[in-house]
Amino acid sequence: ISSQGEASCRPCNKGSVPNLERTACLLCGVGHFAALPGLQRCEECHAGTGTLVSAGADRCSVCPVGKYADAAKFCVECAAVDPPPGYARLTTNGAGGVGRGACVCPLNSYLSGSRTATACVVCGEGLDCRGYGAAPQLHPGYASSVPKSANVSGHLVTEPPAVYRCK
Repeated sequence: ISSQGEASCRPCNKGSVPNLERTACLLCGVGHFAALPGLQRCEECHAGTGTLVSAGADRCSVCPVGKYADAAKFCVECAAVDPPPGYARLTTNGAGGVGRGACVCPLNSYLSGSRTATACVVCGEGLDCRGYGAAPQLHPGYASSVPKSANVSGHLVTEPPAVYRCK
């Protein structure tokens, strides 16, 4: 870029590109990056990757476990806040998740009821919970009630079913 009165231009830093008049540098937006100084345009992130900052990224990263790349290619947390006691945080089944559907329950928990739930039910006695989208299975010799949806501490969750040991 060049300011008035300057005889030479200086390149924009990584994460930014020059404006049309070449008088100022603009930060690359969400889902875009400039890896080297002096680039003329920001590049778009590839599928499964995103920017970890909202502006000025110098690279796209594979979204880490627990985050997914949204439509704008920004790495977003599966669960923005910690779940209430007795519930587990949504996560991803590895790095590079794409879209909200990549968010699943971890091992020893399950998502019961609505896909819009924001926390996972921790597996209790008598249940086998393999996580990662699998439905809980009753151990032999146990029975359960039907779970109910609820709002617990601001989370849409399904209350754990009552599990009974058969006699």
